[in-house]
Amino acid sequence: MITNGGTAATLHYCAPVPLQPFEIEPAREPMPARAAAWLQAAQVRIDAFFADASHVSGIGFIPSDYDLVWRTLAKFAHGQTGRLRFCEWGSGFGVITGFAALLGMEAHGIEIDACLCSSARELLAANGLRAEIAQGSFIPEDYEPGERLVDLDTRTVFGKRDAYDDLSLALDDFDVLFAYPWPGEDALYKDLFLRRADFSAVLIMHSRVEGMRAWRKVAKRK
Repeated sequence: MITNGGTAATLHYCAPVPLQPFEIEPAREPMPARAAAWLQAAQVRIDAFFADASHVSGIGFIPSDYDLVWRTLAKFAHGQTGRLRFCEWGSGFGVITGFAALLGMEAHGIEIDACLCSSARELLAANGLRAEIAQGSFIPEDYEPGERLVDLDTRTVFGKRDAYDDLSLALDDFDVLFAYPWPGEDALYKDLFLRRADFSAVLIMHSRVEGMRAWRKVAKRK
């Protein structure tokens, strides 16, 4: 797990458990050749996806800012020790899951669209990247949004089979979670992370408006 620099013996825990925001300064170095080759291979499929006559704009897969995500994850991973277990919520073509694998993480992605899952698995295998893509929802089946979120107009899928059993993992088994929420759904993703992630886990989210943001789940001191 990612450590927070404290010792459990000196802390007294009580609810509620807060999320501690922190900054990750993106790496300034350009994307290395191996990562650039992976992104280029994935971009071919992404371009074909959007060029397909049956594609409906604004529905389903929307690409993140891959260069920014790479530089942020690279800077974050550089400062960690041990092998991190990573999960991408809504992994699409698996680009960011592949980045995590390139950075030495145990990489997993969850995607509800069967066609995107197949494409991601083929891409990862063809490029020699060890990562697991599971089909299903990243929302645990027994999760219910907090009271303040029940009226949220969301495009995130609820009530479907989640993918954690296929990974033989639970949400609180991951050290790092990455998400690119639909507009207005940040609070939902943070609520899920707050209630289900393990202590010291990190949530990294990308927003077209706010850029890259990160939170760590920490226990509150009395």
